[in-house]
Amino acid sequence: CYIDDIIIFRLTNYYQRFVKKFSVIAKPLIILMDKDQPYTWGCKQQHAFDILKQKLDSILVL
Repeated sequence: CYIDDIIIFRLTNYYQRFVKKFSVIAKPLIILMDKDQPYTWGCKQQHAFDILKQKLDSILVL
């Protein structure tokens, strides 16, 4: 669902300062949310999501 993806992305966006190259990794997701682009979740978006998920899982909780 488009709304769910926006919510998840905004939550991960909060942690971008802790993830190296966040903007490079998240670029397919950022492009996906552009209002001029059709919403199509493909391999690039899934790969970006999986990498961000992996990196966020590896962040140590203080």
